[in-house]
Amino acid sequence: MHTLSSTHHTEQQVIKAMRLGDREAFGVLYGNYAPALMGNIIRIVGSNKMAEEVLQETFSEIWKHRADFNSGIESLYTRMVGVAKQLALAAVKAQCASATEIFNQLASAEEQVAEREKKVLDLFYFKGYTIAEVALAINLPEETVTSILTSATDQLNTQLPNE
Repeated sequence: MHTLSSTHHTEQQVIKAMRLGDREAFGVLYGNYAPALMGNIIRIVGSNKMAEEVLQETFSEIWKHRADFNSGIESLYTRMVGVAKQLALAAVKAQCASATEIFNQLASAEEQVAEREKKVLDLFYFKGYTIAEVALAINLPEETVTSILTSATDQLNTQLPNE
């Protein structure tokens, strides 16, 4: 069922056609508003990939709740910006929660690593020492340093989520 017949559509025509479930109206809506919404979303989330996901979710929500829209209260664009902003902020919050969770898991895993292993990991991974330099710094044979690195890395890997 096509209710939009011309190439120029007023906002009211698009809203009416959307309420009737006209998918062409959805395409018109996307074509008219996606670039502006994308700009708003990118400013909030800071990542093109995440912004694309939020944009898709925004249009999905608008379509899902198309019958609830009241053009007497706000413009369609204002409604879409509000939905996009809400979803973008939720995405950023979820990303921060995920990063915090990973940090906490790493801290917890690190607590279970012995002091000698922590020192080896710190010198090798964070200070950039070679295995020979680590061995000299903590007065251990190179084979022992290699063994400690392997063991500690395996231990950390088993305690961290696979992503």
